[in-house]
Amino acid sequence: MVRSVPLILTLIVAMLALTVTPLQAVSDIQSASWYVEYWNNMDLAGEQVYTESFVGPISFFWGSADGPHPSVHPDQFSARFTARPWLDAGYYRFELVHDDGVRLYLDDTLMLDRWRQASVEVNSTEVLEIAAGEHDIRLEYFEGWGSAVVSMIWLSTNQWAWPQVHAEMQGRPSPPDDSWITPIELQFTPLDDDYTRAWRMTTDSYGITPLGVILRSGDYRLWAKGAHTLATAQTLTVDVGIISVPTGLPLEGDANGDNTINITDFSILAAGFGKMQNERGRRV
Repeated sequence: MVRSVPLILTLIVAMLALTVTPLQAVSDIQSASWYVEYWNNMDLAGEQVYTESFVGPISFFWGSADGPHPSVHPDQFSARFTARPWLDAGYYRFELVHDDGVRLYLDDTLMLDRWRQASVEVNSTEVLEIAAGEHDIRLEYFEGWGSAVVSMIWLSTNQWAWPQVHAEMQGRPSPPDDSWITPIELQFTPLDDDYTRAWRMTTDSYGITPLGVILRSGDYRLWAKGAHTLATAQTLTVDVGIISVPTGLPLEGDANGDNTINITDFSILAAGFGKMQNERGRRV
């Protein structure tokens, strides 16, 4: 990548801290015994120039002037981190900050692939259900130019849920179908609190949108609105684990997005089909 602006790096690292901090009180942020190998190229090729072992999370912010070790170049180097920690049975998500590229493997299966030159990125795996036992974790990393950053933790919990919202829509072919891909606005409000968490997402061809965040188990009010639908509202119980949350059936027809259906919506829809208000049809 081109030389990074230190302020941008500081802001993104701060963003990750804000994302992770609320989870630390209730989640198990894991560390491990790591073995790391370094190469003076971006391809993990040839002989390693330096190796070391350490215990803890992967959390390195080398900047743009210094490399991991005097034997390792500050730019155009690569690294491979390996560990075999014990993981309790449960649901996990791996969180990474990196500049430039990373590949993450769990038990030799590729879980996250961002092997590219880019500015600082924050990425995470999907939520993974993992059986109890020892598991091989391998993180591959390369640095191109500028600031060198790689950090990873994994989160596990038995008190939280990862919702996957299932939208219901009128007049669509059976999924999968591209007509199910649509923007949707969601709001979750705990019934024992007035704090609302809101997202604007896009469903996939099955009408599904994983939130990518976790919610504490409990009772919620779910408000959902599509791009051209009336909003729906319902109360539901959020259980632990990966859960499916239906939106209910939103009614189509809200063309201008004000959550009502009126003459303005009919005018917009008519104009969209090449017709104007008061336009007459042809005589037969």
